[in-house]
Amino acid sequence: MTDFTDMKCPVCGKPFLKGDDIVVCPQCGAPYHRNCYQQVGHCLYEDRHGTKDAWKPPQKAAEKEEKICPRCGHPNRKDALFCELCGTSLSKNEQNSYQQPHQNPTAVNPGNGQMPYVAFDPLGGVAPTEKIDDISASDLAKVVQSNTSYYIPVFRNFVNNHKKRFNFSAFLFTGSWFLYRKQYKKGWTIASVLLILHALYQYVTYVVSYPVMQSLMNSAGVASDAYPSTNQMIAMSGMISALSTSQQIALALPGILMIGIFLIKLVFGFKANQMYKAHCVSVVKEIETSHPQTGTSSEKTILYQEKGGVNMALALGIVLCYTLITYVPYFFF
Repeated sequence: MTDFTDMKCPVCGKPFLKGDDIVVCPQCGAPYHRNCYQQVGHCLYEDRHGTKDAWKPPQKAAEKEEKICPRCGHPNRKDALFCELCGTSLSKNEQNSYQQPHQNPTAVNPGNGQMPYVAFDPLGGVAPTEKIDDISASDLAKVVQSNTSYYIPVFRNFVNNHKKRFNFSAFLFTGSWFLYRKQYKKGWTIASVLLILHALYQYVTYVVSYPVMQSLMNSAGVASDAYPSTNQMIAMSGMISALSTSQQIALALPGILMIGIFLIKLVFGFKANQMYKAHCVSVVKEIETSHPQTGTSSEKTILYQEKGGVNMALALGIVLCYTLITYVPYFFF
């Protein structure tokens, strides 16, 4: 039976209500209150019958449409910018590009040339409603957005089992990684300290230590483009022991600085995931406190996109600074 509750009578203009006595035109199907139709005596659209302009039932409101995430299949508001469950961007994806994650891979006919579908879990086996520091995994995923299948299980294992996982990205690109993950306060502090230490290392190496080492090599008869022999190295060792304390410190300082840089990077390699979890929890609490309404409003969605995800441009900028500090001195010394 057709539902006329979203339509209006063409005669009186009043919307149809449940229980109204309604009749429809046998030709085009236009609905009328029985009394209205009897007053007019014919269909108001009879001159259009059989044409392309004939009466047609109105389409459902566009507001009821949903945007399906192509990654996890979660239904989102049609104006959502990214998936509220896994954080995947929805701005460039079409709904029909998604295959249901519960589809049976064996249901695909191997003879039709299609690859069997393999389901992907964006939360790495963690239930969306599971709590991590009193925050649901799905809310944390809104902040992480990129590589949620790695970080969400790591967060859970740390909270539930106190297991830490070494983050090699944070170890190799310490300051850049924190800025990449939008931990700006920590990132700028760590990146600034490491940049200063790298710059100091280059200065001490080429301005302080290099002249002393060059003097020792000349005294031992070592050519600048040759590796010292065993006898020359023994002779240089004796000369180093005869140097003043300040000269010995000048020779050792580059190594001390490099060890310090390595230890800082090592510490943050072990602590990065824990610090990132605390950052994500803080962002979720901040957004949910300032926007406590239920559902996913457009404003809240935009806040998650601004505060979550990654900042690739800033991270690459810091990497470029490290590269310049490391290699520019080679052109001057």
